[in-house]
Amino acid sequence: MSIRNNLTLYGNSVREPEMRGSDRNRVARFTIAVSRGFNGEAGQKDTDFIDCVAFGRTAELVEKFAGKGRPILINGEVRNQEPYVNREGQKVYPGNIIQVLSIAPCGKKEESGNTHSSGSVQGYTDEELPY
Repeated sequence: MSIRNNLTLYGNSVREPEMRGSDRNRVARFTIAVSRGFNGEAGQKDTDFIDCVAFGRTAELVEKFAGKGRPILINGEVRNQEPYVNREGQKVYPGNIIQVLSIAPCGKKEESGNTHSSGSVQGYTDEELPY
């Protein structure tokens, strides 16, 4: 049996994706807020903020579907970022980042800031959906 580096996350995009590159080499960087299934010490839900990156056609879909506050479902792989030396000469280990392989919108952000998700994707035509 082979072991595969694969994960699925559901959460809200923290901010608008940062887009770079040309049409053929698009890169999207964004952060997703994912709630944990338990309460923290203060009796409130803990949230993890996870940095993500997507390339090519997936980056275009991130730009389209991962606007600030929008609920999304992503599938990807954990990637280690390479250590580097900062301006002070110290070696920095930036940690992990999620390379997004696919993205699906899970609702539509309403003007009030609330999200609506009823099992179907509302507000999108079949041609706009990535699946």
